[in-house]
Amino acid sequence: MGLLGRAAGYFWCVVSMAIGGLAFLFYDRGDEEWVIAPIAVGVGLLGIVLISVAGRFERARTFILRHGVAGVGTVTAVSKTMRGETEARYLKLTLTVVVPGRSPYQATTRKAYGLSVVDRVQPGLVLPVRVHPTRPEKVLIAGDQYQRPLV
Repeated sequence: MGLLGRAAGYFWCVVSMAIGGLAFLFYDRGDEEWVIAPIAVGVGLLGIVLISVAGRFERARTFILRHGVAGVGTVTAVSKTMRGETEARYLKLTLTVVVPGRSPYQATTRKAYGLSVVDRVQPGLVLPVRVHPTRPEKVLIAGDQYQRPLV
């Protein structure tokens, strides 16, 4: 979600909370319509939290893609985690990561793969990775769900 998308999401969350605030002001607690007040405020607050969390993960991913150390990861173990979107499957991958200036080490990451390629993700597969510059346990596979390079 880009900056404009987040701004639009925050806008609608604030609108929801404003509707709730107006309902608090104009309806008595005995009115049936009053129930919209806590619901609208709650939906707005929940939306703000969800947008903030999603933005945090996206910023961390973008940072690693831009500033991370390029390397390769050899898949040593694969396990299916959860069923994702209809066109993707999430996998938990254990990798042996090799980056310049460091001895090989084990790392675990999760990645969504398209159903057309999920069966090809097997131990021994070598993938391009980006490693966080100061936290090497944070590894990002540098490809989309169909294994097209992101970098």
